[in-house]
Amino acid sequence: MKHHTFMPIAAHALAFIGMLLPASCSTDDILSEKMEPGTTLTLHVTAEGYTDTRAVESGYTTTFDAGDRIGVSIVAGGALKADNVPFTYDGTNWTSSTPMKYYAGATYFASYPYDAAHGGKLSESALIAAFTPAADQSTLALYQANDLMTATGSVSGNTLTFSLAHRMALIEMEIPYQSYTLGTTGSKYLPSEMPELQAGGTGGIKPCFMSNLPAGTTPAAGTSRSDLYRCLVRPQTTAVSVEGIYRTFDEATLLFTQANVALAAGGYNRLKVTNADADTPATTVNYILVYDENSLKAAVASTEKGKYYKLVQNIDLQGANMTTTSSFGSTFDGQGYTISNFTTDDGLFHEITSSGKLVNLTIGGSVTGPSAVGCFASTNRGSIEQCTFIGTVNAKKATGICRSNYGTIQFCSNRGTVTSSEDLASGICYLNYSTVQFCSNSGTVKGDAEAGGICYENQGIVQSCINSGTVTATKVGGICMWSNNTIQSCINSGTVTADKDVGGICYGNNKNMLACYNIGHVIGSGVPDALVHVCAGNAATNVTDCYYSVGSSAYGTKFSATAWPTASLPGWGLYDGTTGYWKTLGGWNDGAPEFPKLWWEK
Repeated sequence: MKHHTFMPIAAHALAFIGMLLPASCSTDDILSEKMEPGTTLTLHVTAEGYTDTRAVESGYTTTFDAGDRIGVSIVAGGALKADNVPFTYDGTNWTSSTPMKYYAGATYFASYPYDAAHGGKLSESALIAAFTPAADQSTLALYQANDLMTATGSVSGNTLTFSLAHRMALIEMEIPYQSYTLGTTGSKYLPSEMPELQAGGTGGIKPCFMSNLPAGTTPAAGTSRSDLYRCLVRPQTTAVSVEGIYRTFDEATLLFTQANVALAAGGYNRLKVTNADADTPATTVNYILVYDENSLKAAVASTEKGKYYKLVQNIDLQGANMTTTSSFGSTFDGQGYTISNFTTDDGLFHEITSSGKLVNLTIGGSVTGPSAVGCFASTNRGSIEQCTFIGTVNAKKATGICRSNYGTIQFCSNRGTVTSSEDLASGICYLNYSTVQFCSNSGTVKGDAEAGGICYENQGIVQSCINSGTVTATKVGGICMWSNNTIQSCINSGTVTADKDVGGICYGNNKNMLACYNIGHVIGSGVPDALVHVCAGNAATNVTDCYYSVGSSAYGTKFSATAWPTASLPGWGLYDGTTGYWKTLGGWNDGAPEFPKLWWEK
């Protein structure tokens, strides 16, 4: 384990000095002769000074303990000659069971602390790019394991030297103690709980506690009392906000934020958090952090407009009932975190109003309800974006994202299992009266009566959506069960199976289906149609330029060498950054077809 002592001046680095000693030559000869390939390198490790832009565990200089390890790699001719060979410090020397050799024109690079995952890298930069600090740095060992240091070596005479530099950015926080008056005993200082923070797009970071005054000690006159925490994050090219929460001894929750923090490789930032009392946020913030069941319930029950909620860690609700009747008119940013395991009569949010927005949230685990459940919301009149369901939901009527949509649902996906115990099921939305676009279902949708891969019933626009999951019910549509408006530029590649009737894109289409195709299997005991089972009105105008590859259809065209969509057809235009729907239209390829891909598909 490396140690640090306080040297406030310093320009500090680590050096690995390899002595190249061929048996047939003296040391003096080596200094003046060309190095011979295959010469064994003996490593010697020394510690020098840091630059004053970076602080580490307890100061500014580095030494090593017996048992510390480094990894050394050699690349010559584009191939690894030595791959992350571990060298162990015994208190005096660095040794390895694998001898290091000299290679003419080779590149040498090293990393500390040793990690087997650093193997297979052909350069120092590749090693750095593959490294991401862990969120949990709550112990000294975990913190030090994330303090990546690397260097590319240089050979001069018989010496191979590495000057290691820190590659992550360091954040240090001073979290205040609270002063309490306890009866007649006077003031006593009690610690806060360990904080959590996010920085540079990484959330849920648990920093390492470094030092404090003894509990209950009163600081000297004119001084404050605080705990010191540190964590490491990836460097960022632009300044970011560092945000966090901590809880006081009496369980008050305090928030802090610091804008425009530069997170440079090897850089050091100290955030001194202060607060007036245990009920006041340490810094005035324009958002509200969500971090546990109570703060989540407060968010979903809020009826205020213009607030900004941020989820800062995963929350397992362990079966809590999240039913609410509130209308949410603010923004809730899930930041990619997951809320799991809850019950609800309708959804996590009851209603998202026209001013409301739900973005970048994942729901997992088990979601259950007695009647009709849309996992994220019962009703959406605003926007739901970049949300993903990865759990299981079981209700009389069930859908992965939202029950009724009067706003916009986009870039959402269901990758879980949606099961209707008595009635209807859909992957994304049960009833759509507005816009569902750029969404996908790759999960399993099971309806007792009727089911659709994306929507059960469409009264608005469903466009640029994909079903690749398995959909089963008595009556089934791959994209929609019923549509009384527009389905455009959609794909079904999943298997859709019905006890009775089934359509690859839609079971029943009463208006406009344009530029869609089906390549999934369509199975039904009635009359399975590769595109539409029932098409009311004028079929020639209600189904336009749609294709299929398996089975048969009364309404579309089967892909072939002479039947393939072109960009001049309505709904088949290539995306140019502003308009269009498709990334590529593919081609027949002599019977090995490459089918069209939507612009947002990976």
